[in-house]
Amino acid sequence: MNKVVASFTEAERNLIVFVLAVMALGAGIVSWRNANQATMTFAPAASSAVADTSKALADGRPPGLEESGRVNINVADQQLLETLPGIGPAMAKTILRYREVNGAFKSSADLDNVPGIGPAKLMKLEPMVSFGAVAEMGGAGSSDAKGAGAEGNVAARQQPLTNAPATLQAQSVAVGGGNVAGSSPAPSPLLPPDRININKATAQELDKLHGVGPALAQRIIEYRVQSGPFKSVAELDNVKGVGPKILEKNAGLISVD
Repeated sequence: MNKVVASFTEAERNLIVFVLAVMALGAGIVSWRNANQATMTFAPAASSAVADTSKALADGRPPGLEESGRVNINVADQQLLETLPGIGPAMAKTILRYREVNGAFKSSADLDNVPGIGPAKLMKLEPMVSFGAVAEMGGAGSSDAKGAGAEGNVAARQQPLTNAPATLQAQSVAVGGGNVAGSSPAPSPLLPPDRININKATAQELDKLHGVGPALAQRIIEYRVQSGPFKSVAELDNVKGVGPKILEKNAGLISVD
């Protein structure tokens, strides 16, 4: 072996040493790159969710609208939800209220539990929505999604109540468990602590009901002024534009006393 090495000229020996050094350096670079890729692959999902939200804001996208174009149903506000097929203002409010009471949606099966969705509408929504990490709801400054004292999370949980009836806006929301603080579980996930009294409700409060927009809310009030107080919920059907379907959707949400 020594004779073989000795047979090489000095220039050849230097070339061999250089080639071996380059090979060793290449092996080191490949090893380092593989290690970094493994670390990036197994990054926590919550950190990824916060990063996605920060990137969305930087890109001018509303929180909840992913780069893929899907809408994160656990983060989207009412305006973003209304961009989905078959989701109008009333249904968007229903989704927000359901999310507020029951917590984050985990799958399309949870979304199907929202009154008014149904199999046909769910089929249209499934390719356009996602059920991402709830970490996005608290914003980049949120450290614990379950901490009732975390200001970012409390603000995110209370936000949907700005579109709810006045009786709900006054409630203090507890983040953990998804129930209104100090209240007992309601019979229905969408049943407010106090039903909306259609004999006293303002146009803004009536507008929160399913299928009732500003124009119909005004007609209800005009009927009430001209004909006197409603004697029963069924009498609401006498108002032009109400109909059995709207009555059925709001049966558990309204009262006459």
